[in-house]
Amino acid sequence: MSRDPSWEDIRVFLGYLRAGSVANAAQDLKISGPTVSRRINSLQKAIGFPLLSRCNQGLELTPNAQNLVEIWQEAERLLSNAPDLATRMRDTQRIELRFSTTPALANALIFPNIESYMERWPNVMIDVDTSFRIVDIGSGQGDVALRFVEPERGAVVRQRVGSVSFNVYCAEGILPDGFEPVDAWQALSETGLRGITWTPGTSVSMPQQKLSEVLSARRTGLAISEYTGLVDAIQNGIGAGILPDIVGQRLPGVRALMTPGVVGTMPLWLVTADRLSSYRHITEFRDFIRKAIRKESASIMAARGDPT
Repeated sequence: MSRDPSWEDIRVFLGYLRAGSVANAAQDLKISGPTVSRRINSLQKAIGFPLLSRCNQGLELTPNAQNLVEIWQEAERLLSNAPDLATRMRDTQRIELRFSTTPALANALIFPNIESYMERWPNVMIDVDTSFRIVDIGSGQGDVALRFVEPERGAVVRQRVGSVSFNVYCAEGILPDGFEPVDAWQALSETGLRGITWTPGTSVSMPQQKLSEVLSARRTGLAISEYTGLVDAIQNGIGAGILPDIVGQRLPGVRALMTPGVVGTMPLWLVTADRLSSYRHITEFRDFIRKAIRKESASIMAARGDPT
């Protein structure tokens, strides 16, 4: 009774036809001569009729084998070209990657480092959402997210990938002469600076509230709902506000007012839709984010003089 032939048997048989003998086929395929003969016999048993017949020159294909060999050779050609075909498809077909993060993380971590990923994946269209809304990755609203808020459970892969430290920053030009970073909130009141709080939506973090209490005791404060407005206000010398160190340390003409560790840190969570977690363009995007976090964290530590 015939059965489905093994592709390994077919591959050895085609190698035998190209080589012209069992010995040459064994050398080309890096297997033994008896294995070549065994594979050919196994293939003939599977299809239920002989593939070779004797002639004056030795062995030749039987008439029934001619059509089969043509089909097998075409299949072999397609399989050998499959890796190149997959690469061409990857390089020509558009893939959408929906990524959600905060403006601070996008500006400080993602955009300065993303060129290497985009060169590697020129066909990926990255849709970046920095709207502050919590995108539900598990329900399909996005593909990957990097955020401070611990992710929801469900059909997601969640990983804590680091943390971001914060400090109070202001323009150097409005600082008192000889100012040195302080290690207590109340000491900020002696600077006479105006407090600039950032209040996206209705939530106000504990450090933001503390900054407002300390600096608004002497001067009218300023509350800003847009992240870019907060950065602009600080750079323009309007007052002092809280920024991630990965942002504040890079702003020209801006200084940190408190010693490291006083304002605190927030964890970073990387969230991926479970259904996409094994896709290559997704896994490489996650790797890119982790590398960017390590790079920027090392840069902050070096700027402070901390040991790495």
